[in-house]
Amino acid sequence: MALEGNARTVCHRIKSYRNEWKTRFETQQEINEQLDKQIIALQEKVDEAKRNLKEGKSTYGTDVGERKTNLRDIEWRIDQESKAYHKANDERKQYSVEINATQVNMSDSQARQKALNSSRAELEPIPGSKTPRDMSRNIPEDQRILDPKKGPIRKTAAVKSLPSLEMT
Repeated sequence: MALEGNARTVCHRIKSYRNEWKTRFETQQEINEQLDKQIIALQEKVDEAKRNLKEGKSTYGTDVGERKTNLRDIEWRIDQESKAYHKANDERKQYSVEINATQVNMSDSQARQKALNSSRAELEPIPGSKTPRDMSRNIPEDQRILDPKKGPIRKTAAVKSLPSLEMT
């Protein structure tokens, strides 16, 4: 029984193996037929090109003047495109420089604005005063007027030590 099962599987494998090779063979024959047709068509085109060449006919144009004219036209177009490219590239560089300069100016302005904001934050308002305290002065704003009849304190009154005077 086991031998019969093995024999059947072997027969089945052989049949499938034959079918696979049969399919491959048929496919290869079809490909070969198509290639033969293409060879014939290409051989005809080669023969026709040889005949045209012998007769002096050319598909590219035999007129030398026409070829020179086309060449000059193409060179002129290339030259014009080159000029346009360089002009556009120069403009791009100029715009790039302007953009960079503007960015530098903006960053400087932002830095100055931050510095101004930070200096304003350092000037804390004194209780009872409407103006912030200026750190560069010696006398606070709420004590600037000692006697209302005499008016505000002069700047020289706030100097703690005066420079020595040299007499020559």
